Amino acid sequence: DYKAKLDRLNKFLNTLKSDRDTETNANIKSRIEAVIPLFESAITSKQRLIQSEEDYKNRVAAISENYKKLNTVKTQNEGRQIKGKIGPKMEELRQLDEQMAQEEQTYSRLQQQIHDLLSEIKQRAANKERILVTTLTKKMAEELSEYYMTLGV
Repeated sequence: DYKAKLDRLNKFLNTLKSDRDTETNANIKSRIEAVIPLFESAITSKQRLIQSEEDYKNRVAAISENYKKLNTVKTQNEGRQIKGKIGPKMEELRQLDEQMAQEEQTYSRLQQQIHDLLSEIKQRAANKERILVTTLTKKMAEELSEYYMTLGV
């Protein structure tokens, strides 16, 4: 659960900050200060994942609600041709359903690619080989790096 991991990261970050403030050894203090931004970026990444997951659930709920409305309309108008305002709404619902199916396929393919890359990285690391991963954008590279750092890679 992302929210539980986010809470643990926040607690650990607060502990690090309090340790930094109370530490007298300059070497240890500088090491703590170097690690803090990594945890802050991991927290930001988790917050983005939580938000995107909530957005996805909200879209699924909205489509489900629209299907309920559609079934109610179909039941009420059984045996008659639906005209006027209902026809375009049904077409809109059909298009939303197609878009949602495409987004689910894209999301699952992306998850599979990330999982495959992780297993490949672990395999190469076990053989003490180097790994170079190329991405389309710098932001994508940063997010992928943050995600793999949270997994301990």
